[in-house]
Amino acid sequence: YLHVPHPSHRTTPELQWVATENARRPEHYLYATQLRAAFSALRLERPEMPLCVLLNACRSGGGLKWLHALQNEPWASGQLHLRDWPILMISSCGATQDALVGGMWTAWFDQMDSLLKEGGDTTLEYLYTAAASQYLRDNSYDILNRIRSEARTRDPSSADALLEGVRIALTERDGINWDALQRLGETYFVHAPVMCLLCSKYRGAKDQEWLCSSCWRERNVLLAEERCLLPALELKTVDLGSVVKDALASSAQPQECHGEGSGIMNWKLQDFWPTAPIGISGQKSVCGPNAAAAL
Repeated sequence: YLHVPHPSHRTTPELQWVATENARRPEHYLYATQLRAAFSALRLERPEMPLCVLLNACRSGGGLKWLHALQNEPWASGQLHLRDWPILMISSCGATQDALVGGMWTAWFDQMDSLLKEGGDTTLEYLYTAAASQYLRDNSYDILNRIRSEARTRDPSSADALLEGVRIALTERDGINWDALQRLGETYFVHAPVMCLLCSKYRGAKDQEWLCSSCWRERNVLLAEERCLLPALELKTVDLGSVVKDALASSAQPQECHGEGSGIMNWKLQDFWPTAPIGISGQKSVCGPNAAAAL
């Protein structure tokens, strides 16, 4: 469900299948079931009308699951054959993740505004890719913090250079540059964090002889002749690409689901959002009645 600022006291038929009794504030929730019912009604009444849906909310990826699942059902036929439905649904994060403030909403409309001013002669797929790329550029700190925690350089002084290289590879306009990430991993000899050489339970620190804080304190109170010989330090190489994939999976990332047989991703923006000629202000405006439906 999505949080809405104002309460709704509607009791719609589709809520009969939603468990709202123990919800904290169900009157402030817009459930994915309601969205599915609304879009399904449009599918039955106006099957050829294209839809573009952007859900920018915590756990909004859950609102895409029904379309992904139902369009692959072998029994579906006619208007229930959702693969042919010209619909694109986008979420700002996964089904179990919290969305970032602004998130995909800001990136999507920044890119859409820019591309429409250029004439809109690009596809909906290009718009999604460009918006997702801007999203990574604007919010790379979240992923970089996770990578910093799991990927270390042999030379600590080069850690910032590695992260800058990762940021650039993540935010290329055409998508993540995985080849560049592989080269970075090899150049900086990326390794996993060093675990405590004594207990192996917690991470060790270089200025504590690669011991965790607890083991370091216990070792420090002993006389020199009472201290055991520490094991040799072994740095375990990690694949930087795998670290980045894990970081992406753990952070809020945009997702999309569309009618895979509809060809909607190849639609030109100028066909989906027709624009008026440039006026006195020098700006183009989206036409109202003739524009394809977008929510």
